[in-house]
Amino acid sequence: MIDPTIKQRLLGQDFAGITCGAFALCVGPGNFCPHEEAKMTTAKNYLSLGETFEEKGKYFKAERLYRKALKAMESDGGVDQRSLLPYLYNLGMIQAALDKTSQSIKNLGRTLSILIELEGEDNEDVRELRRVLDELHPQPHAKVVNS
Repeated sequence: MIDPTIKQRLLGQDFAGITCGAFALCVGPGNFCPHEEAKMTTAKNYLSLGETFEEKGKYFKAERLYRKALKAMESDGGVDQRSLLPYLYNLGMIQAALDKTSQSIKNLGRTLSILIELEGEDNEDVRELRRVLDELHPQPHAKVVNS
């Protein structure tokens, strides 16, 4: 079973460092951008709703909402990599639960790459994600060939 604190640590990341992709000169008082605020709110709402469906065991609906959340975050570009972590992680884990292994490996691998870049190889979350990916990746020696 996956370490329950990894999700908490990833979801607790600060969403700072995002720049508006809608308008180059969109900066209000205190560097506030209403376009980014709307994008973040939409993405967070999809993420939260996806988590609710996941908790109810409705994994297909949760996956669809996690995809929408990630798409909302990535729309217009300009998002920092750290802020993508909870979206990629949730999507990858729900895909693993749905036996969509190749998609799960892709999204969790992307999560791992970002974490390594930000935190380094010795980070606890990096080690945990490596363990999860090892469990997901089929081992060639485990296959039985009938000849």
